[in-house]
Amino acid sequence: MHLRIAFCLLLAAYHVSAQTPPPTVPAAAQRYLDILIKRPQPGTIYERFYAAWLEESTPAELGAYLTAKTTASTTTVADHLLLAVFQSHRGDDRAALTAYEAALKLDPGNAAAWIERSRLESRALDFATALKSLDEAARAKPEGALLIETGKLRGRALLRLGKNEEALRTWKELSAAHADDEDLAEEMADLLTDEGQYDAALEAAQALIKRSRDPVARTLHQLRLTDILLLAERRDDALKNLRAALATTGSDSWIEGDVLDRMSRVFRMSDDVSGLEKFLAELVKEHPQRVDLSWQHTQLLGETGQKDAALKQARALLHRSKDDAGAQTTLEQFLAMPGTVEADHVRVARLLESWEEQPAKPQSPAALAYARLVEKFPDSISAHEAHAQYLHRVGQREAALAIWTRLAIWTRLAKSAALEDLLRIAQALQARLETRTALDLLMPRERDFATEARFFCAAGAAWHRQQGTGAHAAMGACAFEAGKGCGGH
Repeated sequence: MHLRIAFCLLLAAYHVSAQTPPPTVPAAAQRYLDILIKRPQPGTIYERFYAAWLEESTPAELGAYLTAKTTASTTTVADHLLLAVFQSHRGDDRAALTAYEAALKLDPGNAAAWIERSRLESRALDFATALKSLDEAARAKPEGALLIETGKLRGRALLRLGKNEEALRTWKELSAAHADDEDLAEEMADLLTDEGQYDAALEAAQALIKRSRDPVARTLHQLRLTDILLLAERRDDALKNLRAALATTGSDSWIEGDVLDRMSRVFRMSDDVSGLEKFLAELVKEHPQRVDLSWQHTQLLGETGQKDAALKQARALLHRSKDDAGAQTTLEQFLAMPGTVEADHVRVARLLESWEEQPAKPQSPAALAYARLVEKFPDSISAHEAHAQYLHRVGQREAALAIWTRLAIWTRLAKSAALEDLLRIAQALQARLETRTALDLLMPRERDFATEARFFCAAGAAWHRQQGTGAHAAMGACAFEAGKGCGGH
């Protein structure tokens, strides 16, 4: 009795499942499915189809749909191939191989299917079977991209089977058959490099350099050749090649920067900084017009402890800097070097000021350079004077006068060189027609410098220009009388 009931339940369940219709295709996925049925292969279209399906359904339902299509009486080769792509995409290579086998029984001359099958067999490390699949693909007489892909995969399979000479012969024949295809030639050079066949890769890369007519492309091929030489542990040849590549690049170009960076990496991989400095020193003599090269060598001089030589070379390079985006970086590199002094900061600030467009902006490179000057040397009167002079030149008169007034107060507290500083401040103010401020700073110091003729000469000259009136008139007249012997009155 129980057995009869169980049998009935199983029969009912089977009947229900047999009547269950396959999942419907989401509308968003249908447009991609229509394309895939015509060309069922992995790639962008399949990825979009899969993503569109998942927006409204699940991977399990997609698998059920594709499986149902292959078991229907109207099944096609495309149905089996699309199921194979799905299984491969989800990582079930065995199920994918089964689907490809079913497709190839229906269409044994499908080269694309044989190629995809060989990929799965190679992934399973069954290279002998993969080679047989590629032989079948070749019998189907593929053309274009399929023919090229067959040759590349065949060479890889032969290499994995230890048949190196046959593999290289296959790739050479492929390249010879498509001698005008530069993209293929590049792929072959990369493929040979990836497979560790450096001699053949070098031959392919050198052929690319010879056949290339475009200067930029030729230089890029030279850089590819350098990478292969380094992998083959031929460092001297790699450096020789980089040297030749540098000679063909434009100064201040991105390719020049790439070449210099590669040179640096070659030496730094073995911690040979001293060797790099000597190598670049030779290049600087060969290419004195290359500013970036000279700056890199300058930094290396500092890095190797030759700080005096580095600063000397850096100061000389400042005169060659241009008003461009790279120059700002160059000046920053210079100021970051150990041993730079106040004069170096002033030089950089004035150089930036000479490039400045008028009216000057508050946060311009020059303004920031002068601000950094006084921040770096806060106790230097000359640094603050340089800042004040800049502010006055760009129209920030009140800010400039405030700095000069503050400096005059500092001179009263100074124990030495107070008179020289005060007179220099007064002279700077008078040169900028700020005579009233000069008098305001000089006259309160009469008692401090009562015996200094130079003080009275400066005060008298200022009063004479101002034709003194007001609070300092009498004192200015006395100063003028005392300073008559200075000349110029």
